[in-house]
Amino acid sequence: MSAFTRLWQRAPLWRTALITTGVCGVFSVLFPAPWLVNRLPYYGTLTSKVGHMMGRSAPGTDAQPDGGDEGRRMVSQPPMDAQFEGVIPFAGRQLPLPAGKWHPVLNYQDDVEHGEVLTSIFVRSEQGAVTGFIIAQATTQSLPASATEQLEAQCHSTFNFTVGDLPQDGNRTECWMTSPSRW
Repeated sequence: MSAFTRLWQRAPLWRTALITTGVCGVFSVLFPAPWLVNRLPYYGTLTSKVGHMMGRSAPGTDAQPDGGDEGRRMVSQPPMDAQFEGVIPFAGRQLPLPAGKWHPVLNYQDDVEHGEVLTSIFVRSEQGAVTGFIIAQATTQSLPASATEQLEAQCHSTFNFTVGDLPQDGNRTECWMTSPSRW
């Protein structure tokens, strides 16, 4: 029996403090304090990503019900029995899929400041267990340079399994990558 296990079983106040710390940490990411976002740049980046995934325009604020200037998101669920093998057409390109039968789970399209961004989520399952997960994102329009700084860093990350970087001309680049999920 390890020290952690003994402490977990014998110290209910410590156990409560540990659980409360975890819950408060999750709430601080979902509902960030503005002063903390200003003092910790990485924390601001993390909370803005979480806020964007939740459909909020800025950290700590709710999305406007009328849409406002933030754009809109159109979500669709493909048929449950749909499946793909080999290659799928996606945003005007051919997306090669790893071996197996891939099922689309969710498709959505963001119409925000840089135009149309398409996202599709696919899963592969065998005998009821998920054995693969793909999130495909692409745009059919060129993105401004200010919006691609974060994408460039992701494309040239050393954590990627595979990377493709195709320069099209002096002003544009097409980048694709396969990387592990980091949540």
